Amino acid sequence: MAENAPLIPPDQPIDPKRVPVRVHPLDRGPVINCILKMTSPIGKLRDSIAARQGIERDAFVLLYDGHLVYDNDTLESLAEYGVDEEEIRAGVRFEMNARQIGGCLS
Repeated sequence: MAENAPLIPPDQPIDPKRVPVRVHPLDRGPVINCILKMTSPIGKLRDSIAARQGIERDAFVLLYDGHLVYDNDTLESLAEYGVDEEEIRAGVRFEMNARQIGGCLS
């Protein structure tokens, strides 16, 4: 399937209980496809990814459009960053990065 091909056809209504989500790992691994409700906390998505990948839940963070996404955020609350109908049809894209601890250089 093409990267930008819509997962929801234009003639089909968007079901707020079945929004496609694509998670792109930083290590260029395979894209993780999930279905999420508009009102579900992103923490549920992180739980699902951790279980699928066999990694600790706190070992990674999710970014949307360069912004850190918190566990209590929802797809509805991400509208302030520009989640729109076109993106929902294509699959809301998140980037998955390793959590960084520290980073202070002296």
